[in-house]
Amino acid sequence: MAVQPHPAGVATTNVFGEHLYKVRVTFGSNAIASYLSKDVTIARANTGQYTVTFPKYHTALTDFSFGMKDATGATLNFVVSADNLASAGTLTVEAHVAAGTATDPASGDVAYLTFGVSDDNLNAKYGG
Repeated sequence: MAVQPHPAGVATTNVFGEHLYKVRVTFGSNAIASYLSKDVTIARANTGQYTVTFPKYHTALTDFSFGMKDATGATLNFVVSADNLASAGTLTVEAHVAAGTATDPASGDVAYLTFGVSDDNLNAKYGG
């Protein structure tokens, strides 16, 4: 079954002004070996902590998801530990083992990170 495109004028999200940024990160030994992303940078800040810098400030993080290709069989979870989108245009993402301790991914691990952000104040009127 073929996937049909959205008709003209129909939004693909219910969040005003949402923009998705995707980052593919390949890890080296206690470092980022390389990353692939348009407009977003990522850098190791500390053990298991990575600063993601966006091209401009945003009002809100609206989505965060990740996938991982692990080189060693030890799959990590990624969490957003600091949200400074509105003041600095950055997020801090941590890689966690099952116990919740920030740890560097193994050399050869690849993480696929997706961030949804919005800077549209219209979203505030739909809060509950």
